[in-house]
Amino acid sequence: MLIEGPYGKLTGESYAGGPVVMLACGIGVTPLLALLGEMPYGPGQATLVYRVRCEAEIAFRGELEWYAAHRGVRLVFLTGGRADRVSWLPAHYAGHSDADALRQIAPYVARSHVFICGPDAWASAARDAARAAGTPAGRLHTEQFSW
Repeated sequence: MLIEGPYGKLTGESYAGGPVVMLACGIGVTPLLALLGEMPYGPGQATLVYRVRCEAEIAFRGELEWYAAHRGVRLVFLTGGRADRVSWLPAHYAGHSDADALRQIAPYVARSHVFICGPDAWASAARDAARAAGTPAGRLHTEQFSW
């Protein structure tokens, strides 16, 4: 078995405040959870979108709900099987483009810092959606892993 990453490039060093959108898939939520604790966002400025197959796979739910209650983080859990196309979305969003769905979930994504962590193909699709939704390349931060 070969395991690669993460490489430690997903940090909040360039973030000085303002809206932030975090996109996680599976255990990729782990570094984003750390960022939720260290970044200086204000109440209502952070959205965490967490992609899992089912509710039972939501890792760190208690900690995430603490950030929602105490720091105003908006949590969006996207559950369900994979789409039948390359997408960061679950199958039941098949009627939406990846970028349109992201704009609906986080309308301010184009003026946000966007942090993405998940498996290679998923993270690439999420990054493409963020770019298509208007996020400038300098505000897009990605950590990918594969096995």
